[in-house]
Amino acid sequence: MSQVEVDKVIPQSGTTLTIGDSGDTINLVGTLQSNGSPLPGDISSVVAGTGLSGGGTTGAVTLNIEAAQPTITSLGTLTSFTSTGIDDNATSTAITIDSSESVGIGTTSPSRKLQVIDTNSVVSVKTSNDTYSSVFFGDTSADNVGKVLYDHTNNSLQIQVNSGERMRIISGGALLVAKTAEERNNVGLELSPVGKAVITRSGGTTLELNRKSSDGDLINFFKDNSTVGSIGTDSTGDFVIDGSSGHSGIRFKDTVLVPKQNGSDVDNTIDLGKSDKRWKDIYLSGGAFIGGTGTANKLDDYEEGTWTPTATFANDTASGQNGQYTKIGNVVTATFNIVFSSTSFGAQISVAGLPFTSHNVSGSQSAGFGRQAYYDGTSTNLSLAVLNNSTQVDLYENATALQNNSDKILGKNLRATVVYRTA
Repeated sequence: MSQVEVDKVIPQSGTTLTIGDSGDTINLVGTLQSNGSPLPGDISSVVAGTGLSGGGTTGAVTLNIEAAQPTITSLGTLTSFTSTGIDDNATSTAITIDSSESVGIGTTSPSRKLQVIDTNSVVSVKTSNDTYSSVFFGDTSADNVGKVLYDHTNNSLQIQVNSGERMRIISGGALLVAKTAEERNNVGLELSPVGKAVITRSGGTTLELNRKSSDGDLINFFKDNSTVGSIGTDSTGDFVIDGSSGHSGIRFKDTVLVPKQNGSDVDNTIDLGKSDKRWKDIYLSGGAFIGGTGTANKLDDYEEGTWTPTATFANDTASGQNGQYTKIGNVVTATFNIVFSSTSFGAQISVAGLPFTSHNVSGSQSAGFGRQAYYDGTSTNLSLAVLNNSTQVDLYENATALQNNSDKILGKNLRATVVYRTA
């Protein structure tokens, strides 16, 4: 083997310096430079002894690092590296790919397939204004079963689960669940940035609230940050609606509605309505205790209606019969009009057909009395009475029963009112 050691080789001006001939192998140790800069050109061959191997003049070129070199700080690490699509200007390890093929940025020991660690870690996805950016989540069944998508055309952030959109935040800041636009009539949930919630469901319960462990408020209501009311349960488990201090409320206890004030049950304190704010109708199947709580204070019936008065003797041809009544509790007020027949029957005259049977109280002969409003007969002392256990009005003159053959009754018109007690 030939060996030549020189400090400098200077070719003659205008000539070419050739080292070696075709088929020769030339080993150059050191760095080829042109006026202090690396010498450009193809790596046609790298031989042992240089610390590198491989090379080539066309296509992809592989350069193998065999040992530490002046421009290589350690085995397998380049102090600077530039290739198509990659520009490494880092002064320390920037990206690590470990043996499990996990990628770490800012860490050399990634615990996930991709892990980014920094004081303020930011991952940016940027695109044009007329399209969208998205991150997909897939599995062996589908590569996009989940997705986070930002639509730049309308500035909405969408979250898709199980291959369908489930939630989005629209440009105004409203959160929508199971709907894509703010619309009360559409099924779904709206949470508006102005503090409004809209919940719409088809054919089912819209809102369920569940307080566990202890009794107390389920919902509190505020106006200008001051309490105005609440809904909840008390220590007995009853459902309670309370107003604020000084206001009324109500407790739903078993079969009773209990009035409340200042958060406590009260008696004889709360009114139902007021003089100029009245309730219209009240429907009761039982009674109303008025002025007290005893049996004597119970009003258990009120009724109005009509009835038809008739003469008590057979074949009577009375005319003009009509009647009305009002029943309050066990007291009946009945009015009537009748024109008696002009045919004489010689029987005691009574007006039958009262709407309710009179009471039958021991020691009392009659249950009620009446007063005439109009009478065109000749009796100067006509009286009316309702006897015990009866549905008729008996007519008397000076305590004597009138007969139907009397000219004081035949063909006469009687209008009267009786008041009596029922059984």
